[in-house]
Amino acid sequence: MNCGIYATELAHIQSKEILTAPKEAECHFRARIESIVEGTFNLDFPSILLRIWMV
Repeated sequence: MNCGIYATELAHIQSKEILTAPKEAECHFRARIESIVEGTFNLDFPSILLRIWMV
C-alpha cells in the first residue's frame, strides 16, 4: 500500500496548481506503508488502518 501527503502550501510556494483531490503519485511526500508502520505483514487489514491513524 502506498501513502502520500500533499501540501497545498508547498504547491503554492512552487507556483504549481493547487489540487483539491491529488492522487498518491501527485503528493509531495510518498512512502510505502511498511516504511511507516512496523510489522504490517503480521496484522490484519483493519488493525493496520487503526495504527495508521495513530501515526
